[in-house]
Amino acid sequence: MGLRESINSKPWLGWVMAGVFAVAGVVMYMRLNSGSSEPFSADRSTEMMTIKFTDTGEEVQMPRGRVQIQLIDLVGRGLIKDASQGIQNPKTGAYTGIPFDKQDWESLVNIAKESNKERPRGQSPGKEGAK
Repeated sequence: MGLRESINSKPWLGWVMAGVFAVAGVVMYMRLNSGSSEPFSADRSTEMMTIKFTDTGEEVQMPRGRVQIQLIDLVGRGLIKDASQGIQNPKTGAYTGIPFDKQDWESLVNIAKESNKERPRGQSPGKEGAK
């Protein structure tokens, strides 16, 4: 018995297959049109973040990608151990620059820690090919 005969004898199989294809189509459409949630995507890397230095109270705007690169470098060199520390304040040299969104900051620190597990200690980001 072929596929055509099976579907003709059991019409509910055709409806099930149509439903599966419809759900798959909706899922694919939603994934294509949703914003990128990848931490290193170009869309997210160009977002501007407001960083507040807790020692001076100064606020600066920085692209998310620059914050990520600085953070990965600082975590890799062991200068930042957890999310209670931030990026370096250029005026005081203290590691106090933290974005306003606390959850976003904690996720950035976790991403930096994960990316540094893949690199040898002391190697800066972006210098994997340089010798």
